[in-house]
Amino acid sequence: VLASLAAARANNLLSSGAQSVVALNGGYHVAFLIGAVFATTAALLGAIFLRPGKPASTSQGEEAGAGMQAAAGQVDASPAANR
Repeated sequence: VLASLAAARANNLLSSGAQSVVALNGGYHVAFLIGAVFATTAALLGAIFLRPGKPASTSQGEEAGAGMQAAAGQVDASPAANR
């Protein structure tokens, strides 16, 4: 998208009589500004909508942690180890 905008601006400047170096610079300038607007908009939307929420509390407490350890293979599966 930005390359198309840069090329369109450069062609517009060339058709109005600008030198090729000036036209290319003008095209890249427009593409950079629009890219900066996109990046700023994305940062603002991320700051607004991606707020950290409260962690979900479990009613099982430590049992949930033990289940996660067992799933990861960190708990001995023998009956004597789980007493």
